[in-house]
Amino acid sequence: MKPDNHMLKSALNNGVEAKRIIVVDPSLTDFIGHHAQYDISVIQNAENLGMKGIVLCHRSVSDTIGKHVAVIRTFSEDMWGMLRTRRRFAFELELRVLAIISMLIVPSMM
Repeated sequence: MKPDNHMLKSALNNGVEAKRIIVVDPSLTDFIGHHAQYDISVIQNAENLGMKGIVLCHRSVSDTIGKHVAVIRTFSEDMWGMLRTRRRFAFELELRVLAIISMLIVPSMM
């Protein structure tokens, strides 16, 4: 599965200045399934357009994936674990994503 980056190109051609793309995928752990292929493809397309890319992923992501794309090990639950602990996961997701995005956007605040 290869994502269509038409919308991304269109936004960049219409004056949107993007320097970084952040993919949030709590279920990215390994190459089983579609998560790794899709996330890597999104990041590579963005990098081909001159942006830096990073994936906020599960804490247990395989080191091999880190050789293909920059990752920040962020989440302790994947989307299936979320069904068991939805409220806790949603709160954890919100706090972690906001904290990491703020550090990526304004690194001097670290």
